[in-house]
Amino acid sequence: MFLLVLMVAVGLFTLFAIPRQRATMLRSMESESRGTLATIVGINKSTYIREDFASIVDINALVLSENPDIQYLVTSRRGGTSTLNLKGRWEEIDLTLPAYQWLKDQASRTIERNPLTGERVFHYAFPVRFYDLEWGWIYVGISMKAADAQIRGMYFGTLAIGAACLAFSILLAGFFTRRLTAPLLNLKDAAERIRDGEWEVRASVHTGDEVEQLADSFNATAESLQRLNEKLEARVQERTLELQSSEERYRLLLDNAAEAIFVLRDGRIRFWNPVLQQLTGYEWDRLEGAVFAELITEDDRMAFLDLLARAEASRAPVIREGLRMKRPVRGPIWVDVTCVAIRWGQDPALLCFVQDISERRGLQVQLFRAQKMEAIGTLAGGIAHDFNNLLAGILGYVSILQVGKEPGTQDYEHLQTIEQQIDSARGLTRQLLGFARGGTYEMKPWDLNQIVRGAVDLFGGTKREIEVVLDLQDEECIADCDRGQIEQVLINLFVNASQAMPGGGTLTVRTGQRAYPEDLTKPFGLPAGSYVEVEVQDTGIGMDEGTQTRIFDPFFTTKDLGGGSGLGLASVYGILKNHGGLIRVQSQLGKGSTFTCALPRSKASVIAREKRRLKGTHQGQGTVLVVDDQEIIRTVSKAMLEMIGYGVLKAESGEEGVAIFQEHRDKIKLVLLDMIMPGMNGKETFQRLRAMDPNIPVLLASGYSLEGEVDALLAEGCNGFIQKPFNVAKLAEKISQVLAPDEGTAGSR
Repeated sequence: MFLLVLMVAVGLFTLFAIPRQRATMLRSMESESRGTLATIVGINKSTYIREDFASIVDINALVLSENPDIQYLVTSRRGGTSTLNLKGRWEEIDLTLPAYQWLKDQASRTIERNPLTGERVFHYAFPVRFYDLEWGWIYVGISMKAADAQIRGMYFGTLAIGAACLAFSILLAGFFTRRLTAPLLNLKDAAERIRDGEWEVRASVHTGDEVEQLADSFNATAESLQRLNEKLEARVQERTLELQSSEERYRLLLDNAAEAIFVLRDGRIRFWNPVLQQLTGYEWDRLEGAVFAELITEDDRMAFLDLLARAEASRAPVIREGLRMKRPVRGPIWVDVTCVAIRWGQDPALLCFVQDISERRGLQVQLFRAQKMEAIGTLAGGIAHDFNNLLAGILGYVSILQVGKEPGTQDYEHLQTIEQQIDSARGLTRQLLGFARGGTYEMKPWDLNQIVRGAVDLFGGTKREIEVVLDLQDEECIADCDRGQIEQVLINLFVNASQAMPGGGTLTVRTGQRAYPEDLTKPFGLPAGSYVEVEVQDTGIGMDEGTQTRIFDPFFTTKDLGGGSGLGLASVYGILKNHGGLIRVQSQLGKGSTFTCALPRSKASVIAREKRRLKGTHQGQGTVLVVDDQEIIRTVSKAMLEMIGYGVLKAESGEEGVAIFQEHRDKIKLVLLDMIMPGMNGKETFQRLRAMDPNIPVLLASGYSLEGEVDALLAEGCNGFIQKPFNVAKLAEKISQVLAPDEGTAGSR
């Protein structure tokens, strides 16, 4: 820039200086010409007046010889001739001729090329006056050679001066560039490198002036910026790591969440976690932009749309329980959906959570079923208890009437028929009591493999069209149970399976053992732990969901009227429940059914065989105290006891029984005690009796027992239990076992 300024200054100097020098030179020439002309005029005045032509020529020749720069000299007298003096010659001319007209037409003090000699001349016209009278003109042409040479010299000098100035300017610019521009460029380069990330770069300037101070300030600023940048980079790195960690935690939570999480914008899926793909069974490309409402079953779709509307209108999360979601392969599942309004980018959206509650709903159904069974069981147990008491009275009197009757007589046969009908009715009440968890069983450790083989042998001979496949565990599957009752469970399940396969099929029975978690046992009111299983699977017609919810209800049957009592599966449910076990069912229409029975695993050793006692009518002596709140039971029991040799005392309540025992304790040999009575029940009565006499034999009698109370009393030392209704022979056998334990199984159920 400085160099450019100098060049412009030199140019301007040349541009203005040369014309000024030229003008000065012309003024000088004009002054010289005027002086010469004044001399010529002064010399020629007298000759003009005398009109001495020869003298004029001579005088002009003398002037030309003395002034070599004069190219021509013309004198013109008014009204007379004109003379032209050139170098070495003269002639008389007529200025009116075209060849010389230029002398008069050409302005004074002009530089033109002379037509006479072809040279550049300074033409000057000067009038000759005498006493204000014009006598003529003198025209002088002064050569421009010397002036042009001088002007050229001036030009060259000026150019030399300009060149010198230019050279000086270049040198000066180089100096200033080195002294000023170079440090500034150094600063500029350092700034650009720092801008590009080279934070360690510093400006190196040692000029000893303000530029060095500027560089020092720049370096200090760069140092501060470098430290700040290092802090910022460290902070950015820290924040980046935090962001990555946050994103990783977010992704970890999202990908491992138990719920499906997704974002709905305009009703379409915009973002989701892998659980949604697992729940729906759809791939990524199918879910992208899908309308989620279309995944809800038609029956529940309006409820889902209502959920979305309420969520959009509320700032709080809105939940809708129990919706069914379709899947492309498997059937629909039950889900809970929670939605909350959010913003996704700049648009309103809904953040949704979907939880698969199919298993929980199944457990709820099982819990509801268990509670329903419990209520129905209580009702059924009460009915069975009262019905058993009626049967006990009838059976007792029938057995009394049979005494003394000869077999084959008409009366005996009639009584035998009545007893058979009572046995059938007793089987019905036994099933009701089994369902109601009111039966009392002889609990012993049994290997379920043995029980299964026995039941299959019994069933297999009656259903040849059904193939029975056994898949039994090699290890013993031991459970504390009543073998007869578990056999009844299996037979009922086998019969149910055969009825589901009217054209034949395959019945598979498996055994095993596994740990049951709390979430599986809790709906049944059972503790978690180790259980042994029997699985009964058929290839029959299967059941729909509605049927599965009712199959364990008493008197529910899918058979035609008269085709079944509807107590088979109900008794299965009750027997297993009374054993502290459970039953589960899985079924689909056209794909068969699978019933899984589970009993708590026992650590006891299995017994090899049952001890069976030969039947016979026991004859005894002594007094028996009968405690029962039912008059018919007291009366028929008294009659049967007296038939086998015992005296009888009767009490209609526990309080009366305790009082009678206290009064006649010395002669009472045994107490026949009802379990369920108003006021003081059987358990409290037993404890009061044993408090008075720890050794008094007590035989419990009931058609319905409360859960665990019979077992508790037997554990406390009660001598035995007899199930109502009973006849004389059964009563005599039980009394014999209680009073002669060395001959029977005293204390067993």
